[in-house]
Amino acid sequence: QQPNADTFIQQDKTQTRGTQILAIGDIDILAQNINAEALKVDTTGKLKMSAADSINLTHGTNTENTFEKTKTIKDNFWNKTVTRTETTTASQTIEKTTVNAQEIELIAGTNSELGGILLSGVDLLAEAGINLTARTEIKTTAAKNVYHQSVVSKQKTTGFWWEDGLAIGFGV
Repeated sequence: QQPNADTFIQQDKTQTRGTQILAIGDIDILAQNINAEALKVDTTGKLKMSAADSINLTHGTNTENTFEKTKTIKDNFWNKTVTRTETTTASQTIEKTTVNAQEIELIAGTNSELGGILLSGVDLLAEAGINLTARTEIKTTAAKNVYHQSVVSKQKTTGFWWEDGLAIGFGV
């Protein structure tokens, strides 16, 4: 809901912060399902994720919405101009999942016919190699940053116009 005022700014923000795992040495994660959003993993050793069913590593989403309303008045002896402007801005940026390890191994579907791997907005970085194994499918999707802005401006001028000694009122 917008405040009833001539000039104001309203902002809403959400920010995703995922789990961060830092290690010197190997990291083993074993579970029925592994689901992580905006995960940050950094290790000097090997990262192994093994799931009986599925592994889903996805990005998080940060949002920012702004609504700004302004009213300006230019007033001189002969006329007055009132300008009202409304600006709406909406943006979404991703908070990616990043895995940095000497070696990365993701295994899905060890005890299930439905095991798959989903990577959405993910960076996998490894010096010694990356191994992705899934019983059904390995799916990678892109994450999108989105920006939208809308500006509406209305202007009204009132006053007098003079010509040959005749005054004419307008905008009243």
